[in-house]
Amino acid sequence: MTWEPERGYGRLRTVNRLTKRRTSISLAVVAVVVLAAAWIADRGAGWSPPATSHVVTIRTTPYPEGPQFPAVTRGSSSNADAIFAQLPDPLPKPLPQGRNCQFGNITSLSLDNGEVINYGPCRRPESIDALRCLIIGDKPNCA
Repeated sequence: MTWEPERGYGRLRTVNRLTKRRTSISLAVVAVVVLAAAWIADRGAGWSPPATSHVVTIRTTPYPEGPQFPAVTRGSSSNADAIFAQLPDPLPKPLPQGRNCQFGNITSLSLDNGEVINYGPCRRPESIDALRCLIIGDKPNCA
């Protein structure tokens, strides 16, 4: 048996290629995991709730149609003041509605900068739903 340098060198080159390929695959997997973790962590980002003192009008409207209720404006009456006192602090993030959301009620909060935060029509945070019930003159957890 004699040593054949070309054959051994070719084998070494193959091992190096495999190592480089494994390293590339490992780096790609790590990058995908890091990006996925960042995406999951970022899903809640982008929501900085304004102070409740910036809410100037609360409106509740059946969707897509139904009886209209008058908007409640801050400082317009003692009843309005009682409703505004029930605003949660901080304001909750609007909930995703899902694909099958076809009817319900939209509760809108208008801010002093012109921005409007809509909750609903199918899903609302409990605190916003209780506020909606107060506006329509019903007990909390109204349907």
